[in-house]
Amino acid sequence: MAPTEEQRANLQDRIARFAATVEGLPDGQFLHEVGGRTPRDIVAHLIGWNYHAIEASDFIRRGELPPSLLDTGPDFSAVNGVSMARFASRDKAELLGQLRASAVAHDAMIAALPEAEWGDNHGVALGDWAVTSGSFVGIMIGEYEHHQQEIADWPVP
Repeated sequence: MAPTEEQRANLQDRIARFAATVEGLPDGQFLHEVGGRTPRDIVAHLIGWNYHAIEASDFIRRGELPPSLLDTGPDFSAVNGVSMARFASRDKAELLGQLRASAVAHDAMIAALPEAEWGDNHGVALGDWAVTSGSFVGIMIGEYEHHQQEIADWPVP
């Protein structure tokens, strides 16, 4: 299996685990705010980043820093805020459907990406990070893993 296929499989596994964890939350816990956000907000954040990853691939190939990475707020707060507003449903099933649809769209982009583009940053960097489609997927894998554990530990209201 090529590195691209391994990362695709790893990302799909992480998304499935994340979605299963969210599905297991009671509705009250899904909407329970801790530290200014809810599991609902985290799902919306990840939907947005699936679409940002698709967009990023086009910018990287043109040698441009993707707009989602230009966020000057702490921890990409402006970009995440837009995603939380755009994907505003409070219905868990509806939001998880949007998450899965965005993940399918992201995976289709990855599948169509020429292998040579996977690791080519075309000069695009953010600090010490050489921004590539492959490294973006690596970040997404980490995000799903981190947020799955965070939601698994979410306090019961």
